[in-house]
Amino acid sequence: MTTRFKPVLLSDNTTARRRWPFLVVSVAALIAASLGLMYQSGFRLVRIEPSSAGGATPALFTRSEVERIESQYQERLESLRTQVRNEREKMRETKRELSNELASILRTDTQRRLEALASDSAAREHALRAEFNQGERTLRAQHQKAEQQLRNEHQRSERGLQAQLQALRLERDRLAQQRDQQAALAKKEQTRIEQHYKGQLTELQRKLAGTVDRIAQIETAQLSLMRSLGVKSSDAGSRARGGQGGIFQPLDRPRPGSDSFESATTSLREDLRLLDRGIAPIEKVWRDALLPLTQRPVALPIQEPFYISSHFGLRQDPLTRRASRHDGVDLVAKHGTPVVATASGRVIRAAYSGALGQLIEIEHPNGYVTRYAHLSQMQVKAGQTVALGQTIGRVGRTGRATGVHLHFELLQNGQPIDPTRAFSQPLWARHDRESFSYR
Repeated sequence: MTTRFKPVLLSDNTTARRRWPFLVVSVAALIAASLGLMYQSGFRLVRIEPSSAGGATPALFTRSEVERIESQYQERLESLRTQVRNEREKMRETKRELSNELASILRTDTQRRLEALASDSAAREHALRAEFNQGERTLRAQHQKAEQQLRNEHQRSERGLQAQLQALRLERDRLAQQRDQQAALAKKEQTRIEQHYKGQLTELQRKLAGTVDRIAQIETAQLSLMRSLGVKSSDAGSRARGGQGGIFQPLDRPRPGSDSFESATTSLREDLRLLDRGIAPIEKVWRDALLPLTQRPVALPIQEPFYISSHFGLRQDPLTRRASRHDGVDLVAKHGTPVVATASGRVIRAAYSGALGQLIEIEHPNGYVTRYAHLSQMQVKAGQTVALGQTIGRVGRTGRATGVHLHFELLQNGQPIDPTRAFSQPLWARHDRESFSYR
């Protein structure tokens, strides 16, 4: 038998409509109760402790308590989320059942009511979510504030400890300095006497070393002059000195029996006086005999092997074969052989000069002038001061020349003279063509 739709079914619709708001309100009440329980259960970073006066005193949670409260909060939050999801699922299931029951009766009206109910539910859910987010932000702010307080307290404690440590270090340094000062004062008198004699001894040793250096400089200058003149050191040292001997006693060492600074100073002062008395004649010989030799062109212009290919005076010109005058001597040596100054002086010319090629002209004291021609290189400039034995150029064949050689001239007051007869004749004789084998 077919059942017809009757208007009395509106009473069932009324019952359904009454059930739906009740469920929504129940869910909302459950959520509100959970949030209230969560708020009342102690999710705060400040707790109240009873004081001795009978009142309440706020106290900060420690880091472990904050972590425990945060863990409880997370657990309760997860439980609340699970309940919300379950209630939401139940609401959706109820909504589907009601929709199926009322779809055939009051589709349009029920749809509007359901939409209104869904909108109200969404609004309530949004309000609950906003309240939940606000509570979460508040809890996070309180947590950050507590951490900052703990951090500030730790920094204050650390600064206090650093200040105490610095004070202890300063006290230690002060005590160490005071100890050192006391030790220095204890030895001050002995050190003062010792330094006094040491200063005198050092000054005497310095004067003694200067005197010894003067002797060494004189001997070095003599040997250098002999080498510049072409005399070998073995020839200079072959002079007979007679029998000599005795014990070696350095002048910078105290004499036997001088066990104090005063006696050592006295003995050294006496040695210095004797040494000054003996060096005076040596310096006089140097000034009177050797020093003038360094200012005259007495050395050979070439220190390496060479021979004289053309002498001073009349000769047959090597190119024209006609009689001509030769104002110098030609010295044959290897190409590039160093040419040295025969005495100290000033370079008055260093340039190319026609037939003489690259020419260097040096002015010496007492009106002497030396010339060095046909050079392959010039290593000095005009106006430069040169010393005895200093390299000024290299042997070559620039200008009017038939081969590699050095043309050397010696002038006195503007007049050319024979350099082989003016000074050091024995040295020049060794380099004659007949007595020299050039390789």
